[in-house]
Amino acid sequence: KDLYVLRRAAEVFQGLVERFAPQQRTNYVALLNEWAIGFYTELDFENEARNQITLRNMLREKNTQNVTVPKVYDELCTRRILVSEFMEGKKLSDCTFEEIGVITPMAQEAFLTQLFEVGFFHADPHPGNILKLDKPTEEGYTVALIDCGLMARIDQGDRD
Repeated sequence: KDLYVLRRAAEVFQGLVERFAPQQRTNYVALLNEWAIGFYTELDFENEARNQITLRNMLREKNTQNVTVPKVYDELCTRRILVSEFMEGKKLSDCTFEEIGVITPMAQEAFLTQLFEVGFFHADPHPGNILKLDKPTEEGYTVALIDCGLMARIDQGDRD
């Protein structure tokens, strides 16, 4: 219902823009529609579980050093419930400058691998979604990427 009201408001606003500012080329209805698709997709935890599994496997296949993604317990997940490995750590936004200086090259390598080598990437990489783990995992990972609800793809032509 809320999205319906927002869409109607966008339609009214679009009409006003077209009438009083025709030089403005933004299609606000289309913009709202795209946002709504992303909004619903990000709230679908089955989708997030698939993204998280894909990203975890990709980082391992590419032998990305120090950066991991929590394991998903797929059999326990539903559209409204995501169950994954608990990773104890602190958000990058809570780290010291020295810790950030250590983590940044690791995270940078992981994101560049996602963007340029694979074309499947975490599209919400703010400091709250990057964890400095309190202790390394058994495999030696020290950084974890969380919240894989918003992912994107870049085709090979655009990566070249």
